[in-house]
Amino acid sequence: MAMLVFVLGLVLNVVVVCNGGITSTFVRKIEKTVDMPLDSDVFRVPPGYNGPQQQFNTKYYYVVGIGHTKRRFWFTTPPEVGPDVPYTFGLIGKFFISSIS
Repeated sequence: MAMLVFVLGLVLNVVVVCNGGITSTFVRKIEKTVDMPLDSDVFRVPPGYNGPQQQFNTKYYYVVGIGHTKRRFWFTTPPEVGPDVPYTFGLIGKFFISSIS
């Protein structure tokens, strides 16, 4: 029992002392905002090699880390969109509804 009181007191102390505070002055506008035009400079393709210019159905390799801690990873881009391209999708959900769900 004493241990439970101690742990509860410790948790309550942490809750009182810890304060995340305000992390930003950003406040979302109530009214609907206007979409950014597609010819805006933020949509320009930057110079050099870029991800959006990847080829369809291609395996790309990349390295993360520095020195002796480098790890090599890869990913495969999807096939080009078309009527004959197979499409795989998954469903997540519950199969039944109960009083405790």
